[in-house]
Amino acid sequence: MNSGSAADFTQINQFTNSSSGQSDSWNNKRIVIHVDLNSFYPSCEELRLPLLMGKPHAVIMTHEEQGRITKGVVASCSYEAKKLGVKSAMPLTSALKACPDLILNRVDIPYYLSISEKVLNILHDYSDILEQTSIDEAYLDCSKKIHALTIHKDQARDADDSSLTTRPSKIESNAINNLSYSHLIEDFAISIKNKIKKECGLLTSVGVASTKSIAKIASDFRKPDGLTIVLPTEIPNFLQNLEVERISGIGTITRRSLKLMGIETIGQLATTDVQILVQRFGNKYGIRMWKIAKGLDEDLVQPRGEHISLSTEYTLPAITNDQETLLAHFNALTDELFRRIQRKGYRFRTVGIKLVHADFVVETRERSYLRHQETRQSISNAIPGLLQKFYSTTSERQEMQVVTDIIEDKSSNCSTDLFVNAPVRKIGIRISNLILKRGSGLEDGQSSMLDYL
Repeated sequence: MNSGSAADFTQINQFTNSSSGQSDSWNNKRIVIHVDLNSFYPSCEELRLPLLMGKPHAVIMTHEEQGRITKGVVASCSYEAKKLGVKSAMPLTSALKACPDLILNRVDIPYYLSISEKVLNILHDYSDILEQTSIDEAYLDCSKKIHALTIHKDQARDADDSSLTTRPSKIESNAINNLSYSHLIEDFAISIKNKIKKECGLLTSVGVASTKSIAKIASDFRKPDGLTIVLPTEIPNFLQNLEVERISGIGTITRRSLKLMGIETIGQLATTDVQILVQRFGNKYGIRMWKIAKGLDEDLVQPRGEHISLSTEYTLPAITNDQETLLAHFNALTDELFRRIQRKGYRFRTVGIKLVHADFVVETRERSYLRHQETRQSISNAIPGLLQKFYSTTSERQEMQVVTDIIEDKSSNCSTDLFVNAPVRKIGIRISNLILKRGSGLEDGQSSMLDYL
């Protein structure tokens, strides 16, 4: 939240069709809402210390637990800091050069999770299906709720207009129906934003569309405190001139490859022969990009269910191959994952990490303890050694000594001899071989809202 730079009113972008006689009805269409909590970590810090509002401040990922913060990486920063050149994933030394008066706070994942849970409880009430994709983002499928509101409104209107002898034409009915949906959807989305602001003190950017990917692009369209609604028939117009990197998953490497093919906008991507994309990027990724550009993706909003393992992932603000930066990110993820393990009453034996490279190649490393563990340190102690394996040559990996009480489990996709030249775009931690603690009072399968994180 940053009231100093946010507008006093919600900025709304409605992409409507002005062509007469064409229905923009949401009938038989999914209504997907993507909610993005703006500058979430710094906003949480402002809730805790309101004096930070309007000032340049940043949340730092660091191994230093007490005293003055002297090294680390910027996890997120306030809008005032962004205006001065501070960016996410920037080393602390560079951030302080850009803004010498930058106020620093350590990453506090347990505190941020507690705020996130409050938001989740609000979103749960508004959604038919809720999918939490990260600590500060979620998808809501609201189709049934909004369709039901429309039916209720139409029934009330019919009762009021029972004396009318002239009925609207089919075209007029479509226009009235679309107007009803548009107003209800706008009111519905504004209600979500207002409730989160009132009860949690946070600003949100919200996107509404008939697919998950377009809803995500719409929520990113204007920040902070934006609301963008894309009607089903207006998806091509909305996407036409947007940069291809607005599609989730298209990063620097893919953008450059597309540019070499003469593709810089989503509109250009949509008109490209899908076979050309498949030949260049592979069947799965090529078709996915093309379908999103065409507004044809069919990904469902799905809650995260129970699994035999617990995991968490984080997409880095900028690709990197710096070990210290990666360890700082892993440290923050460890806090989040350990909190879930404690809450569910699990003990674990295997710790694994995942790196997704800039070219989308995925590599994993795992290690298993001889006995089940239940401390945060048991996770954090394993990560540096696992990360080092990505940097080591094949012969060095074979010569490594196993840490006391740990046996190496397995690694996958480790054909590369050196990782150091392959920058990373996403990281993840996975805890497996789980058992419930005796006397934990938790039954297998029990979950809470935070299990979606």
